[in-house]
Amino acid sequence: MRSVDVGSAMLRAGGGLQKGVAALETVLAAPLVLLLGMAAVQWGLVFHGHQAISHAAQQGGRSGSVNHASPDSIERGLAHGLAPWLYGSSGPEDHQQNLLEARRELRRGIVAGWAIWRQLSPTTQSFFDWGVSASDARGDPLPGVKEIPNDNLNLGGGQLRPVSGVIRYRGSEPIGTASGQTLSDANLLKIEFIYGVPLTVPVIGRFAAWVMRGVNGCGVSSQQQPRLGLFTRRDVIELQTADPGLAASSRAWTCPFYEATDLSGRARPRWPVKVAATVRMQSPARPGGAEQAGSANGTEREALGKGEVDSADQFAPIPARQQNPSGADPTQDGSFDRAPGFLKLGANRLTEPPAACVGL
Repeated sequence: MRSVDVGSAMLRAGGGLQKGVAALETVLAAPLVLLLGMAAVQWGLVFHGHQAISHAAQQGGRSGSVNHASPDSIERGLAHGLAPWLYGSSGPEDHQQNLLEARRELRRGIVAGWAIWRQLSPTTQSFFDWGVSASDARGDPLPGVKEIPNDNLNLGGGQLRPVSGVIRYRGSEPIGTASGQTLSDANLLKIEFIYGVPLTVPVIGRFAAWVMRGVNGCGVSSQQQPRLGLFTRRDVIELQTADPGLAASSRAWTCPFYEATDLSGRARPRWPVKVAATVRMQSPARPGGAEQAGSANGTEREALGKGEVDSADQFAPIPARQQNPSGADPTQDGSFDRAPGFLKLGANRLTEPPAACVGL
């Protein structure tokens, strides 16, 4: 009996030990699982923001395409695309107000450095190769204004020659030496948009921003070789040179995103999301948003004009047999004449009314 009691006590002690180990494992694993869950939520918000920012870039391109690629119209389109994501709308009465707020938020981000957009095409070289003297909607010239024509591209794309010379041809279209573009290429408005998605999830958002600040050497002079936590940088650069146009190896332009603040001045780090959108111009592009790479100024030439209308004999109807030479004609497909009782489309006879309606 005594041996049985001792065995039972040992079993109870072993069970208590196992419960203690399980509780300790739970305590140690719970924070890690919680952080992983919070990280998943944060990256989900970033990816959701990516969709909104892609939509905004497309809206910016569309707005610019019908307004001569003017920077103001592109920014209006960007704000229009961001408004649903930033503020939503409960009805038409607050829609316009939300658009204004989105425009202010975008402008604040541009000034602070956590919202950046630039026009990748047409470039300065595009205007050098393909720029002509601009005209207004009535065809009257606009002195001192150049534009890239986008009327009669099928004709002009082969007839107009780039100022810098032809490097080669794509089909019948010449490619300019300076721009590397055909006239059709120069009529593609391409913009790049970088916007900072707020890192709003507690702990994990600020931790991610802290890590990236260390990786990119934010807030550190180039004369130093600092140790930032676990990261050692030997190639950090001055923040004053932060610019998205720097070499690809430099990431200093991201620092304003990770060091962003809200309107009250409190830290509100953001994650940079970069997208691009390409839209065909629906109006002649004019200088203003083109990137300032290159310094060529092409000589002004006459625009292609409004085109010429073909003579009347070119609009003669084409016989059906020529349109579909191997198809069935009306006498074969049953549409020319049907059995008695069918209404003949285009015929001048009337159908007989039903007997029940006669005399009414």
